[in-house]
Amino acid sequence: MNLRKQKKKLARAFAHEIFQGRTRSGLTQQSVADRVFISLRWYQKIEKGEVLPSFVVGIYLMRLF
Repeated sequence: MNLRKQKKKLARAFAHEIFQGRTRSGLTQQSVADRVFISLRWYQKIEKGEVLPSFVVGIYLMRLF
């Protein structure tokens, strides 16, 4: 598997976990974005699996959920 495919697979897996954590905790996308200091649109891209978060944002998200 090439690097691009691995990155997309990782982004989708991370997105799934973030979505599950957010819905379990009853938070809105906006409230999560506010808590991790990013824009709503950027958070939506992360949750859709379109992008991977930066290291710091990833840590914030993991700690939140």
